[in-house]
Amino acid sequence: MPTPNFVNALPGQKFYTLVGDGGSPETFNFFCIGTTLDSKHDSEIEDGAVLDCSDPTAMAQRVSAVKMLTWDITCSGLADPSKLPYQRLRTAYRSGASINIQLKHDLAGASGGETEQGAFLVKSWQENKADNGLVKVSFDLHGTGAPIVTPNA
Repeated sequence: MPTPNFVNALPGQKFYTLVGDGGSPETFNFFCIGTTLDSKHDSEIEDGAVLDCSDPTAMAQRVSAVKMLTWDITCSGLADPSKLPYQRLRTAYRSGASINIQLKHDLAGASGGETEQGAFLVKSWQENKADNGLVKVSFDLHGTGAPIVTPNA
């Protein structure tokens, strides 16, 4: 029986997770049929106050600057534990090592399609029984640097 290709298996399946194989050059492989996939980009902002030295009783004005950018991913879905992407994520969690992940917005670049890639630590990992040799899996990934964004052709 041939192994099904789950990439774009469902209408509207245009946002999915790919896991790096650790090679050089690195190849990214489809991980799971995502039932949920959240990509959160956030910034930590530092505030300061600027006083008006010519009018010491005037109210200070707030100034702000971005101190840090973060990127975190939360995903859940069905995955095949015998496949390399699943094994790489599980191994990264157990070892505390970072792993390269891509998020694919599978549209033409002119329609907003792009691939975001970055290194992540596996913050949490959960597996549940499913059918047909697949498992239900959910995980939280903690980005360790700025993503590399590449527009699709």
